[in-house]
Amino acid sequence: MKKTVLFLSIIALIVFSISCKKETVDEVAPLITTASMTATVNDTAWTSVTRVSKNYTNLNTFVITGTSSDGKVIAVTVKGEQVGTYTSSTSIDSLNAQVGAVWKPNSSLNYVSKNGTVKITDINTSDLRISGTFSFEVVNSSDLNDSFGITSGKFDNVKYSVSDSSKVAY
Repeated sequence: MKKTVLFLSIIALIVFSISCKKETVDEVAPLITTASMTATVNDTAWTSVTRVSKNYTNLNTFVITGTSSDGKVIAVTVKGEQVGTYTSSTSIDSLNAQVGAVWKPNSSLNYVSKNGTVKITDINTSDLRISGTFSFEVVNSSDLNDSFGITSGKFDNVKYSVSDSSKVAY
């Protein structure tokens, strides 16, 4: 996988180097992002390479999703749109849940949160960016005896889009 990423990076560098139009720093700067999403999953470091976040305004909810280079996904849902700490000891499908998470290590396996905490530390409504921390205890949806922790979770400067939809897509 590392060879593939290195190869694709080299190809991208070559294509950008020989492009017809010379781009200024101001044109390239919006493509460079400082956004990140990381966590420790079952005592193993996880880092996203892509991040997608959406604010569902009709539901007062943020969904922040990250995918690692090997396709492992963490999706964090927060019922709240303000800086602050949100907790839950209720599963995300409960109407009383303020936070929830899904850990998807592959296409056929899902872990859902039993409890957890999300702390939103910054919401930049001008640039549509959100930052915060999270931790959850998750359980295998097919085997309730299979559970572990997601700790030291952090999303930083993640760009979000806004939707007034009344449905949240996972």
